[in-house]
Amino acid sequence: MKKLDLNTAADEFDMISDETHLFYNTETGEFDFYADFMELGDADAEKFEKDCWVAAPSQRDLNEYDFMADFTDTVTDSRKNELLSVALEGRGAFRRFKDTLRRVDLLDHWYAFRHDAYVELAREWCEENEIPYVDSVKNGEPQTTPSSKPACSDDVIVIPLVQKIADDAAEALCDALGYSRQNAAAEVKRMLSSKRIALAVITADMHVAGIIGAIPQYDRLGAASPCCVEGVSRAWVRQAVGSGS
Repeated sequence: MKKLDLNTAADEFDMISDETHLFYNTETGEFDFYADFMELGDADAEKFEKDCWVAAPSQRDLNEYDFMADFTDTVTDSRKNELLSVALEGRGAFRRFKDTLRRVDLLDHWYAFRHDAYVELAREWCEENEIPYVDSVKNGEPQTTPSSKPACSDDVIVIPLVQKIADDAAEALCDALGYSRQNAAAEVKRMLSSKRIALAVITADMHVAGIIGAIPQYDRLGAASPCCVEGVSRAWVRQAVGSGS
């Protein structure tokens, strides 16, 4: 059985939603998933019944609200702690919490804390299912975020869609196209696949304004074509990526 990198598992768990079912293949070391709203043939659905597939935790097992509360408890600055505590109260807590993190300059600290929380969940899951694992960060092999020189304009930058901004990308889909939180998370997960081409449009204040997506069968400009944009005006993206279309 192949060893699973806990950081890889954490990134996969990060995209689980109420309508998404994630599985790990102990033979190939790969994750795969299906969503309730996806149409699967009998053969596709049956493959997950094989012994080599292990079900990942469900959304009920991944209580991100608890993560946010736990993170707030670690903030020693009384003013920042109070603002974050207030943000967690009532409906819309997820969005308010994220906006507050930006205002108090703790967003990067939150992402690191959140990732570590998912790593620990992945460790517990591996031990419960007798899956051998390795923690690449603790072994001196930290994972790096894919980087690329962004395309720029005066108002926005366009960067590759990466796991770190997946939550914000999903929120952009919710705001622009009325996606449910679960469906938006599942769509962003698909766009993060190596089989997809995906860019994110980032505003000057570091908000994800939208997603540009395509599939490899399109030509190079297909990834930046305004007709593929979700959540951003066509003219805005044409200016940002210089597609000329």
